[in-house]
Parts: sequence; C-alpha cells; structure tokens
Amino acid sequence: MALAHELALVLSFHGVVERIEHPDIQVNHLELSAFERIVDVVRQTYEVVTLDDVAAAVSGGSRLPPNAAALTFDDGYRSVLEFADPILTRHGLPYALFVPSELIEVGARVPTYVMRTALDFTDARSVRLSGKSRPFKLGSPDERERAAAHAAEALRSLPLAETRRVLAELHTLLSPELWVELDRRFASEELMGWPELQTLAGRGVVIGSHTRDHAVLHERQSPEEIRAQVTDSKAAIEQRLGVPCRHFCYPHGSPRDLCRTAVEAVRAAGYSSAFMNIGGPVRQGMDPVLLPRSYVAKPSPEAALVPRALLSHSKWFAEVQSELDLG
Repeated sequence: MALAHELALVLSFHGVVERIEHPDIQVNHLELSAFERIVDVVRQTYEVVTLDDVAAAVSGGSRLPPNAAALTFDDGYRSVLEFADPILTRHGLPYALFVPSELIEVGARVPTYVMRTALDFTDARSVRLSGKSRPFKLGSPDERERAAAHAAEALRSLPLAETRRVLAELHTLLSPELWVELDRRFASEELMGWPELQTLAGRGVVIGSHTRDHAVLHERQSPEEIRAQVTDSKAAIEQRLGVPCRHFCYPHGSPRDLCRTAVEAVRAAGYSSAFMNIGGPVRQGMDPVLLPRSYVAKPSPEAALVPRALLSHSKWFAEVQSELDLG
C-alpha cells in the first residue's frame, strides 16, 4: 500500500536536567547537553510548527511546510521551564505541554516516581502489593527490579481505584521525613504549578491535557472514569489558564493503553487532536484523535530521531486498528 502524504513529525519529550544523578528515578529525563544536541539537529532538519498547525493540516484546513515537526513535553515537569524553555525560546521554536490537571492542582508527582523511589530507597526486605498473593522480596537489586516491573505493570493496567491503593501501599515503605528528603533531592521530578503554566500559556506555549490523574485509559477503566479524565482535565485547564485546551495525549500511549471508549470520549470532548506514543510521521488521512508521536528517550540525535520516525503509516495504522477494533 502506498504511503499517504507525510505532514509532520511530532516529537515527544518529558524533562531535561543538567545531569542525571539516578537513572532509575530520573528515567523520563534527558541531560541538558543531549537535549541541546537534539534541538540543533531538529533546527537543521525540520521547520518547527505548532500543534494547532498540525491539527489544521490533518483536518485539511491548511498546509504545512516541507519537513515540518512539532515538539511536545509530557507531564509538565518544572525542569522544562528551567532548562528546555530558554533554549527553545532563544531559537524561536514553539512547543506544547501535556499536563495532568489534578496532579498540577495538588502538587503531586507522577505515579512512576512514587513507585521507583519507594522501591529503590526502602529498607524493607519485602513488599506486598494489592492483587498479589505473595510478597515480593527486596533483598537484592535484581529482586527490587522484579518488584518494580510488577508494580509498574499494576499502575499501568489496573483501574484507577486499584492503582491508588498500590500507590498508597508503596508510599508507606518510606517515612514522611525520608519522602521530604528524597523529593528535595529529586527536584527534577516536580511538576509546574498553575502560575508557571499560566505564564507559559500567555507567551503562546500550547497547554494540552494528559488526563486529570495521569490515568491510563484502557478498557479496565469504567466508561464514566474515562469520560471524567478526558473532560474534567480539559475544563480545569481552560478555567485555570483562560485559554482553550484543544489537544490531548494518552498516558503511556501504546494501543494497549487506550480503548474505543477513550477514543470516543476524546472525540466527543471536542479536542482538535490527540496523540499516542507510537513512532512515525503524521500523515494525510489519519484520524485526528489517533495521531503518532516519536518518543525521544536517547541522548544521541541519530538514535533518538531516525528509527521510529521511519515507521510506516500502514504498519502504524494496522496495529492501532487491530488492537482497538476500529476497523
């Protein structure tokens, strides 16, 4: 099958730090020097446009320049404001943030930070997680890694009420005093507040929704919860920032992390676009609420940009269509 016309490559980042101290905790971050190299390659290779531009092109309302790209950051880490924003502003490059509105509201951190920090720094020799009949041993690094893998899967695949129970159990593994100390040590994992987001929005940075609670919108979530995550976050962002919230991105963002109900909810809420984390360019004829992004997780520009950017439209859509039963 011939590939449809390529419109843009949408790149996905999380945070940027001067130096990664603890790779297991700061797993979502790039070091500043690596980010600067990637930005240089992007500037030389692409013309950077906004998500509004991409959405308009997908709908057929406008044309994009050749080699168009858009830059997005998930979760709203304060490190984006501190390190990435000055670089992008200096070069005149627009970008977008996708934020979980309730975590911003209460000053919480993303679930994976709680999980990784608790299991890395607890003195406990074992941990029992909801839904598991046997405790996980924590005596060796390998045992902690296995426990972390199981906990990560639980946070990704359980309904929200059950993930909250798992997070509460993990939180008890460390004392309140140690949590304060580690939160200070890993300040890179802190999310922005509404005043900072309002400043960025006032400067033209696009602020989109990443659900209300960073909830994964898979088929085990109730339809009511899915709709609330999609609509409440949009309303909160618009009320807090005084700007339209037109764009959405699915937490984790692979086909297993969403379902038909989620896609329908996003469409009904009136978002102009919604993004997954499946690599490949946005092409003509794609569903505007099932658009691909290429996640930039490696420090080398070549490793970060090339392999996933070349994933074909036919392979991408065949996978999504099959797993979501959208045919």
